[in-house]
Amino acid sequence: MSQIIFPGERDAGAMLSIQGPKGGRWNWIKLDAGFFNGTGARGAGLDASDFDKYKDFIGRIGMTKSSLSENFKFSMGFSYYDGGFRHDQSDAYKYGTDTNNVKGFIIDVKKADVPTDISARSSIKRNYIGADAQFSIDWLPGITTLRAEYIQGVQPGTSSSTNSAAAPLTSTVNNTFIVFDTLGKAQTITTSSTVNNDLYSRKFNGGYFYFLQNIMQTPFQLIVKYDWYDPNTDVSGDEIGKKLSGANLKSLNSSDVKFSTWGFGLTYHWDANLKITGYYEMVKNETSKNLSNYAADIKDNVFTLRLQVKF
Repeated sequence: MSQIIFPGERDAGAMLSIQGPKGGRWNWIKLDAGFFNGTGARGAGLDASDFDKYKDFIGRIGMTKSSLSENFKFSMGFSYYDGGFRHDQSDAYKYGTDTNNVKGFIIDVKKADVPTDISARSSIKRNYIGADAQFSIDWLPGITTLRAEYIQGVQPGTSSSTNSAAAPLTSTVNNTFIVFDTLGKAQTITTSSTVNNDLYSRKFNGGYFYFLQNIMQTPFQLIVKYDWYDPNTDVSGDEIGKKLSGANLKSLNSSDVKFSTWGFGLTYHWDANLKITGYYEMVKNETSKNLSNYAADIKDNVFTLRLQVKF
């Protein structure tokens, strides 16, 4: 989920942090707020350049507490994201019910209503709210850590993807045709043009839960994780992929399928700078009889063996 709504995770912007002085009564609370491009840093050059005039606001208030011995630590936070990107000349859809009481993606803004003047165009909204928490205790069985994060909101994308936009959402269309010269000889000519993709806004939610357990004073650590991403919380199961008919009404597809994953792993800390982890992920997808590729759970479980060295 995090790589879908925050591709690259990093972004360019300006942020202000406010926190009480160390040792003071208000040091346990911290406020972060800033404005960012919203495009993320991606690609080999980690480019985070923007393509419109809109900036995204991100705010988070966090609280951290610990015991005097620091054997017990607890932290939690609440965050808000308010942003979007320019709506270029294309149709925009949202999930709803048409005049015939049929549910699906219905037209929200028609292409004809989008201003030709770029400076006069509005933005397609990206809005998230989130909560996170972490608990850690150092006791006889070893250090126990619980981590969790939950995010929900509105995510704009295309018919085939819910990824956040890094650039204007366009596609290249190739047109091939045959012409004959004056001697009757046929020639094949191919032209290409760029068109703006239609936009689709979906309500989503997702999250993850970690359980980490150091096994007493040994170099082993147990890992259990559960995560999920539901790109469209308005629908489920056989509603996805169902053929719909009606003017300006679009069907749902594989981009609306929910995924969830159970993960189990074991880490061996060779020393302070080297560790080895074996990790097995059990990936489960939502099923729909109306999608041939998702009529049953896809066989896509993954085992990873990872060696990490810190310099």
